[in-house]
Amino acid sequence: MSDRVGKQVTTISVSTGVKNELDTLRKEIVSRSYDELIRALLVSYRKCREMLLKEKVLNLLCSEFSETSATLAIWVRLLSKKLENKEEISVAIEWLTPKPDEPGVYVVNKEKCKGEGK
Repeated sequence: MSDRVGKQVTTISVSTGVKNELDTLRKEIVSRSYDELIRALLVSYRKCREMLLKEKVLNLLCSEFSETSATLAIWVRLLSKKLENKEEISVAIEWLTPKPDEPGVYVVNKEKCKGEGK
């Protein structure tokens, strides 16, 4: 497949079946080129990946860690035992909130858990 729109292009080989599926998808989403189609697929992939990451983190925080309170340093250690990478830990940290009666201590934001159907 090759698309030429005044840019440097690369040709990739795909099976006939994949090419047929891409042609069908290209018609469905009304893309003018394979470049446009693949960019749309990449955007969709990234959105899906982000949603799955958030779901994974929420399931962990809103169930297993729902009653945990700790400093941020301890949270990072706890989360690193359950999550696979820094991106997941970073997302998890965003779901924490300061514990009102203990400075420097954080808990899972239960309002966010409720907002996500938990």
